[in-house]
Amino acid sequence: MLSFVYKKMNEKDFILDAKNIDIFSEELEQLLSKAPLKHEDLLKLRLLTETVLINWMMSVDEGTTVSFQLYKLMGRTHLELSMEGEEINPLEAWGEFDVPAQFAEMMQSFQSDIGISPVYSYNHGCNTVKFRLPEKEFSPLAKTCMAVALSIATYAGCSLLPPEWSKFISKEVFEPAFNMFMGLMSMLAAVMVFASLASSTVGMGDRKLLNKYGRGVFFYLQLLNFCYTAVAIFSCSLLFGIVSGNSVFNAALLVEVYKIILGIIPNNIVKPFLEGNTLQLLFMGISLGCFLLTYKDETDSLIKTIYQFNFTITKLLTVVCKKMHYAVYLSLSILLLNGSLNKVVSAVDIIILEEGIILMLMLLVFVWISWKCKCSPLQLLKDFFPVGVTGLTTASSMATMPIITDICSTKYKIDQKFMNFALPISIIFGKATVGVYLSVLGLYFVKEYGIEVTLTQLISVGVMIALMCSAAPPVPGGGIIVLTMVFQQLNLPKEAIAVPIALDIIFDMLNTGWNTYLCGASMVYLDKKMCEE
Repeated sequence: MLSFVYKKMNEKDFILDAKNIDIFSEELEQLLSKAPLKHEDLLKLRLLTETVLINWMMSVDEGTTVSFQLYKLMGRTHLELSMEGEEINPLEAWGEFDVPAQFAEMMQSFQSDIGISPVYSYNHGCNTVKFRLPEKEFSPLAKTCMAVALSIATYAGCSLLPPEWSKFISKEVFEPAFNMFMGLMSMLAAVMVFASLASSTVGMGDRKLLNKYGRGVFFYLQLLNFCYTAVAIFSCSLLFGIVSGNSVFNAALLVEVYKIILGIIPNNIVKPFLEGNTLQLLFMGISLGCFLLTYKDETDSLIKTIYQFNFTITKLLTVVCKKMHYAVYLSLSILLLNGSLNKVVSAVDIIILEEGIILMLMLLVFVWISWKCKCSPLQLLKDFFPVGVTGLTTASSMATMPIITDICSTKYKIDQKFMNFALPISIIFGKATVGVYLSVLGLYFVKEYGIEVTLTQLISVGVMIALMCSAAPPVPGGGIIVLTMVFQQLNLPKEAIAVPIALDIIFDMLNTGWNTYLCGASMVYLDKKMCEE
């Protein structure tokens, strides 16, 4: 019992000089090899401890001794460095050690990245710096599985209660909590998209590099949107047999496309943040970044502010995303308690058709990316599986951004500068499965209502759908907005939209899961493509 409260793991004393600091740093890495730290985080911890020791070494006489202890307190690993003598705080007095400001900022960033905040104290003539290592965490997949199991248990428990009680719990407890969580996520995500695009655009350094990245990413994503939509429309038109020989051109489709293009420029700079209009946020972020890039000598202080703001928002979003399993629990509980799964049974043929087309296309794209990048398709599928699960269970593509960034940077060593620019754009434009969703639902109800469409109209609708993929907001319920426009252009009655609305949460979760899954793999391909060019 006492060993759980306090357990000493290692201790040593050594003379404070450059050679012993190197030896200690290597020994520390070996001692912490089994700690709940990623390899890159362990290297950052080594650098932090080396910095503390070097700062002390620069301020004391030769031959000074430093004591090191590694122990567990209440199951949590602690690392302690102590040195007797006058008070010297190596964590705050950066200026006294002639340390560059950029290095000090990097050290603070490292502390934030690995969740370690060293604490300095001075008692009875002894300087002490303590590091408390993070606790071992469950993987995102394990947390998601636990959330699913708990939601099923909640449903089973509520089924024993009177029906009005279950309805009350769903409507008055779970739904407000879920809406609050996703509202916080959407708010931070909207600000992050803007700040990330602005800072990464100016971080390119020159316009040529920006043009190279921008064109490559944009055309790749639009090609995916058009390919997915074309395959879905071709498959459904053959399966449903709805194309007639009449070739009347519907000019109203071009008007809708024109409105989408004009809507990219906001008439109010605050409104895009409130509504989460990602196309307008993209325009504003890149426009600000281009302005700062053009006048970077005159706007140096503003650029630093944008960088720091982007860093802060990213960290806040990362903290929120680590609690995403709570949103998974709430969303699945709402789905079960509201009986929405029963509605899925009545429209299972639509879901099977849509998911079958998407699965086929996804496998083809993953195999193609693996061939181009010379990696295993199974490994690619495995590495980005947590991304797909998070997108599926939360129906929010923004929630997957920190996960995609972590996987791409740690496993595929993708340049962070490129990720900061390409990932938000991919989240906004990379919604190829929305094209399948709009095509399958639109043409399915065209068949159900006995409406014939011309080949020209079908091609026009296909082009419109491919462009509208990018207009669908990456938040829960975003797809139903553009689906309404497609139904209008196919001359479907207003009541036809009722079934898709009832099933929206299912389609939202499925499409977001597939889109984010593909987005992660696309980052691997795009990084390789840009490096080759």
